[in-house]
Amino acid sequence: MVRSFNEAQMAILEEYWQFRFDAPRPAKQLSIPAALRCCEVGPPVTSQDVGRYFSNRAARESGQPRARPLTTAQRELLEESFEDDPFPYTGTFIVLTYQTKLRPKQVKQWFDNQRKKLRSYGLPLTTSNLVEQDAAAAARMWRAFKADPDDYAKQLWLGTISSRTGAYTGKVAGIAEREEWERLWGTVGEGHDVDVVGNDGSSSA
Repeated sequence: MVRSFNEAQMAILEEYWQFRFDAPRPAKQLSIPAALRCCEVGPPVTSQDVGRYFSNRAARESGQPRARPLTTAQRELLEESFEDDPFPYTGTFIVLTYQTKLRPKQVKQWFDNQRKKLRSYGLPLTTSNLVEQDAAAAARMWRAFKADPDDYAKQLWLGTISSRTGAYTGKVAGIAEREEWERLWGTVGEGHDVDVVGNDGSSSA
């Protein structure tokens, strides 16, 4: 949730920014006093709120785009895939990247966070993908996706390309399946900015 500050609180935060801030995010010895001063002149503010303010402030100063919350549609796609398998192969990551129009790193980070959350609750994580993903195959798949996002994501979704190896499976997709893809995702890839990433989600572009 993005915290809104009143004018007096903004003045306090800017004071800390101008004279007492020298890192992208303030240490607790700065954020806690700043939060307490803000509480004196407006609605309750936590040290986490102060930290987020300075992180966003630093991003604006450096020209970095501000992170946007996931849309309902994006979250539903990710959650549905996670429920199916919390350890998906590269092909699934690619299709999700295409469908959500998120960057590969964002999709990977979302899955990492979800797995960490479940582990913190002591819940088991199981996968149906018993064969380990090959890093070289994963890299080739990301390069193929970057070369032709629309067709490659479509072939993965239809199952004509293996989500693990990127090899052709021999499956022949039916007309109904192809029409379903076009209805749901036929124009999703327009303007899609794709980075080439490795199996670990690191960018190589």
